[in-house]
Amino acid sequence: MMKVYLVGLHLEVWEIVKNGVKEHEDPSSTTLREYYHIHLNAQATSVLLSALSAEEYNKVIGLEVAKEIWDTLHIAHEGVEKVRQSKIDLLMKKLNQFVIMDGEGPQ
Repeated sequence: MMKVYLVGLHLEVWEIVKNGVKEHEDPSSTTLREYYHIHLNAQATSVLLSALSAEEYNKVIGLEVAKEIWDTLHIAHEGVEKVRQSKIDLLMKKLNQFVIMDGEGPQ
């Protein structure tokens, strides 16, 4: 739902969350496009942080880049792909072992 909300604000806000904002090599010569990306990152960061509970906020406290916040929350909730796939495999194994005994019904 957060992705839909961010895209609803502006497609580039979601792109900043998904891809990150590039570091500026020379802060004294920041272009208008770079300022725009900094602004989009601030918008995305504000939206993400305002949607978090106190417990979730503690996981990302101190992060100022929207992509870092998103990635941290993603890993905290879904884990890395290998762990996620292991959980799915375990649940599939349990599902395949499920048997209805004689005299039992689906209820």
